[in-house]
Amino acid sequence: MRFAYCASPNLYFYVALNSCYATCPARTSSSSFYSECYACPTYDCYYCASSGLCTQCSATDNRYLSNTSRCLPNSGYYDDGSNSLAPACNANCLTCTTSATYCTTCAAGKYLTGTNTCAACITNCAACTAATSCTTCNTGYTYTAANNSCWLNCSTISHCSTCTYTTSLACSTCANGYYLSTNTCPACITNCLSCSSGSSCTTCTSGYTYTAANNSCWLDCSPISHCFTCSYTTSLACIACASTYYLSSPTVCTACISNCLSCSSPSNCITCSTGYAYNSSSLSCLVDCSPIYSCTSCTYSSSLTCTACATNYNLTGNLCVSTLPCTFTYCSSCTQNTCIHCHNGYSLQNNGNCAAVCGDGALVSGEQCDDGNTNNNDGCSSQCTV
Repeated sequence: MRFAYCASPNLYFYVALNSCYATCPARTSSSSFYSECYACPTYDCYYCASSGLCTQCSATDNRYLSNTSRCLPNSGYYDDGSNSLAPACNANCLTCTTSATYCTTCAAGKYLTGTNTCAACITNCAACTAATSCTTCNTGYTYTAANNSCWLNCSTISHCSTCTYTTSLACSTCANGYYLSTNTCPACITNCLSCSSGSSCTTCTSGYTYTAANNSCWLDCSPISHCFTCSYTTSLACIACASTYYLSSPTVCTACISNCLSCSSPSNCITCSTGYAYNSSSLSCLVDCSPIYSCTSCTYSSSLTCTACATNYNLTGNLCVSTLPCTFTYCSSCTQNTCIHCHNGYSLQNNGNCAAVCGDGALVSGEQCDDGNTNNNDGCSSQCTV
């Protein structure tokens, strides 16, 4: 039959177009017996066999050859039932059928609804089965069912509180007590709440104050008046009060009685100030006159001053001198246990006794002579002996 239609016996005659071809054109099959081209019976084939099954598909049609010899749409495309070119699915669909918006599977981060549309998963969710059920979070994120969220898991960087993720996890801020250094969080100094380096604290924990001189956070007891040492757990508590105060409660230092250096209560003075002694009868610290013998009344400012002496004693300077004859040999005035002045011809020694003065011209007991000097070989020796 080819001889009837084509000039050469090597050509194929395509009846539908009334033309001759060296090879049958696309969308046709060839019959070598009749040397004719026949249109493929289905629109999906790029080339087909005489049986009507596809033998080749067109990449530009977005189709591939299946094992059933059909040209089926590539993933992301669908068959509209009439065109060889398979249209693209909606961007939310991974695969679709019959129309661009009738999804059968969804793109990453989307889930298939009951109406075959694709809706977005929660933020940073890579795959989910519903809006409230994320199955896989994006890299670097962790799912929490309690609040149905994918959150950046900063815990892989120790003590990191906030972080970001692009190609890898990067810490943005560290937890309290730590500072950011080359994507790590080293510790600040003890009791430091926030710092920019290991040697620069910007905020101390509650109850503590920073001292730049020695780069330390120390317990600041000053909010509790007169507190000397303190501690801090959930709140500031005084442990010991300053001198002249006692701890009446964990946050109150109360003054001791007047002239009391340390006490445990208003009625229990432990140590009186210098120059004072505790009187249990009056529960007070009174000026202690006892260092000045026989002194009955005294005052104390920077030192003890006697103002009155006992009977038979006169106030001389800051001493109570006995008006009774002294019992010390050659002593002219004394307190009960100390000689103050000696008789003429005697001098008060360091040991408190009165000794004759050789060479003063006064002959007294214990001297054989006294010529008014201490020269030898003049009749009276330097020891007042003949």
